[in-house]
Amino acid sequence: MRAPHVTIVLLALALALAACARKPGPAATPDPALAAAAGPQVARGAALFADNCARCHGKTARGTSRAPALVGPGALPPRAPEGSDREVTFATANDVLKYVSAEMPDDHPGLLSEDHNAAVVAYLLQANGIDMAATRLDWVTAVGIQLPSARRAAQ
Repeated sequence: MRAPHVTIVLLALALALAACARKPGPAATPDPALAAAAGPQVARGAALFADNCARCHGKTARGTSRAPALVGPGALPPRAPEGSDREVTFATANDVLKYVSAEMPDDHPGLLSEDHNAAVVAYLLQANGIDMAATRLDWVTAVGIQLPSARRAAQ
C-alpha cells in the first residue's frame, strides 16, 4: 500500500496533466493543393494552423467573432484595428513572425517553436497570394517579404 502523500502527489500530477492536455480544435480545411504545391513548410504550416489557430481564426483563417481574418482582403493590416491589443505594425513577414512568436496562440503565447511559427506564417503568406514554393521562411528571409496590405497602404 502506498503512503497517502504519494497517492495525493500522483493524483495531483494526473490532474495537472489532464488540465494541460489540449483538446483538439475544429479541424481546419486548408487547401491540400495549395499546401502541396508550395512545399513541405507550407503543408506543415497548414496542419499546425488547423491544430493551433483555427479554433479562434476559423477553419479557413477568414476570421471569427473571436479573432481577425488572417487570409483575404483586409487580412494582416499594417496598423492594428481599433480595439486590438496589437501594437506592432505589419509591413513585412518578419513583423508577423515576431508577433506570432511572442503573442500566439492567444491562450498560450509561445507554445509553438520558432520553426513551427515560421511554417504557420509561410502557410498564411501562401494563402494570401505570396508564392512560398521557392522560399523557406525564417527570420532572415522574412525581412525581405513585404505584405500585400503594406504595399497597398504605401500606394
